[in-house]
Amino acid sequence: LSGTAEISAGGALALALAGRRSLSEEELLRQDQAARQADQPFLPMQLHLLDNQLYCLRLDFLTLTELWRMPRDQVDLDRLTRALITLIHNHPMLRSVIRLDEDQGFVIHYDPDLPPVLEVIHTTEEEFRRGMDDLVRRFTLIGAPLYRFRIYETEESVYLHMGFNHLFNDGYSLTVLFKNLSDAYHGRPLPHDYSY
Repeated sequence: LSGTAEISAGGALALALAGRRSLSEEELLRQDQAARQADQPFLPMQLHLLDNQLYCLRLDFLTLTELWRMPRDQVDLDRLTRALITLIHNHPMLRSVIRLDEDQGFVIHYDPDLPPVLEVIHTTEEEFRRGMDDLVRRFTLIGAPLYRFRIYETEESVYLHMGFNHLFNDGYSLTVLFKNLSDAYHGRPLPHDYSY
């Protein structure tokens, strides 16, 4: 490896967690809370992705999107809504925004008071299908959440549309989010997220 090699975010997390194994749960929580109170710098890959999104206005491939269709009689809409809110409150990256620091550099800012981005839309199956092309939209990059959840309830189905900006989420983190969503829906407690 050359001196310019970067460790991936997942590799950095694995190294950080390996070094933290000897810490008590209380010390881990204390460090996590302290980290959430400080703005976090971008990783080099995140800065590269942000540059691409700021200068290439038609880059929608950096929006990770999922659309789940569930039979209407097999999903409890209120329970799903509560599960999504629980998920948002449990994951600090879903309550974080990009902002400029005092040196005009981009940082990730955790805002525990950020309201959830969740819409419940009652529509017809036909109207939903006509609007499917508009599901994937660019995100406002500065000062706004980089995810969106929408639940569409039609006469036949409940659709859950989830959109994430690739700056804060990747394939591995989506797997964790989906498992946590299932756990929250079924009333199981979610583990503490040490993202910071």
